[in-house]
Amino acid sequence: MRSVGSSPLPGSPASEKVVREGTQVPHDRDIGSLRSPLGKSATTMLLVLVVLWAVDVANALGDRRWNFEFGIVGRDPEHLLGIVTAPLLHANAEHLVANGSALFTLGLIAGLYGIWRFLGVVLVVVLLGGFVAWVFAPQGTVSVGASGIVFGLLGYLVARGLVERRPVDIVISLGVGVAFGYHIFSGVVPTEARVAWWAHLTGFLAGIVAAWIFRRRRKTAAADAAASPDAESPAASSALPVRPETDTGSAEESPPGADTR
Repeated sequence: MRSVGSSPLPGSPASEKVVREGTQVPHDRDIGSLRSPLGKSATTMLLVLVVLWAVDVANALGDRRWNFEFGIVGRDPEHLLGIVTAPLLHANAEHLVANGSALFTLGLIAGLYGIWRFLGVVLVVVLLGGFVAWVFAPQGTVSVGASGIVFGLLGYLVARGLVERRPVDIVISLGVGVAFGYHIFSGVVPTEARVAWWAHLTGFLAGIVAAWIFRRRRKTAAADAAASPDAESPAASSALPVRPETDTGSAEESPPGADTR
């Protein structure tokens, strides 16, 4: 015989798998869905790559003249728009492949913390890192590519472990640092003339700033106690209960001349 529609008894191991601390544990199918954190992050990064390749194809068909029109030109007021548009442009397909693979990997990890937080980090890296790169770029140079975002995500993931100080964030920071340590070092120092190392450096620093901006807000112990429904007011917790004197055998002060026998 089969039991149909039966539910696990409260307190049993089966019930603990379904309900834990008042919340329902996600089913295995939900973990593998596009609505899960991994699914949302992977979908977002796939859309980013589609946009980058679509822009690159259109740019290549126009003999890549967009690079000179919408790239970052150092301290040129007419190319301030390049701060936003330069990450979408690349010198050639090989340049996009190199940036795209690293961008997908790092973006997939960063997106696990939340898509809106990931988009906020990218926005900080593009605007802050791009503007500083525009200020310090050598005169007459044109820089394009998503490498500034790549180094920004590197800085974000590396600094997140120091900012959050949670074990999982520290492990991810160490893993990213070990895996990409050589690329970070070689990318932020002047090595090749055709490599915009200043954009890598400013992107990396902007990622560190983004890790601080989008850190988790920690509540103080006092705020946690005040938010607790069982918390007592300061006056109630400091006042001592007064027990009335009900012992009739206790000695009392007698008035002068009274008979105390």
